[in-house]
Amino acid sequence: MLGLLKKNYGLSLWIVRVIFGLTLILGQFFYIDSVMAYVSMLLGVQIPRVWWFYFIYALFATAIAELLIRLLSRAAFNLLHVYVIPFNEFVVLFMLATALKNLVAGLIKLLYLLTPVVMVFGEILIDFIVGAGVYFALYLVVKKLYLNDKTAPFVFKWGVILYMAFSFLSLFFL
Repeated sequence: MLGLLKKNYGLSLWIVRVIFGLTLILGQFFYIDSVMAYVSMLLGVQIPRVWWFYFIYALFATAIAELLIRLLSRAAFNLLHVYVIPFNEFVVLFMLATALKNLVAGLIKLLYLLTPVVMVFGEILIDFIVGAGVYFALYLVVKKLYLNDKTAPFVFKWGVILYMAFSFLSLFFL
């Protein structure tokens, strides 16, 4: 099975997209509920929480996330002159890492149902801490597969800088 996925990039990309979309629903479940509540207040009509709304949200969010991942990764690769990492394989690995982050963060966010106090800092801290761990694991995988001892510190440094910048910007804009 893994041999088929390594040979067939299109199939593996579609499987990663499905996994990404499903974990996005779990990772952003409370955010989606908040959006539905805001739209209900704005329209003055109660919008029922239906399963297909979550899947439509996941479909659009996955498409937008993949587009942003491709654009920002290409810009970072070109800006930093990183040519040793295959771009398409990196996109698949990055989407898998983000799916893992959404899965773990979503499972931790289920604590909101038990202790709503956690929700105050949880939205910021859980995503940041889980993301840092998962993206460090992604770096270790990329280092093992593609990087040598000379390029690994450079990629790590810029990976941390870009992650911190994105995390800071996402506090205010996402």
